[in-house]
Amino acid sequence: MSTATVVHLCSRDNSLASWKLLLIITINLTHIAISGLDQFVAQVIQLGGKRSEVFRDLALMAPDIFHVSVAYFKLYQLAAVRKTSVSNLFGRKVLLMSFVAVILVSLLCHYLL
Repeated sequence: MSTATVVHLCSRDNSLASWKLLLIITINLTHIAISGLDQFVAQVIQLGGKRSEVFRDLALMAPDIFHVSVAYFKLYQLAAVRKTSVSNLFGRKVLLMSFVAVILVSLLCHYLL
């Protein structure tokens, strides 16, 4: 879903909307949280994995970090054009729903896997 949205936004014919960027950020933050809760921390940060596992984890984490970074940068630019802050691009309920989705899906996947 996130990759499809990114590909969709690559075309100049498609409008850049804050909800599309929030979708990208939410999905990729969920990926980061799921892999960061156990595997990434244990194998990369705590240096507990083999070299191949460390490289694999870094390679799998890099696109998610890149997606979040670029999407937030584009949100920042969109907010500047609209002369508002990034948080004002969304309603509180939308931001809260996004935050809750990241936490619930991350916890659910952590306990199921």
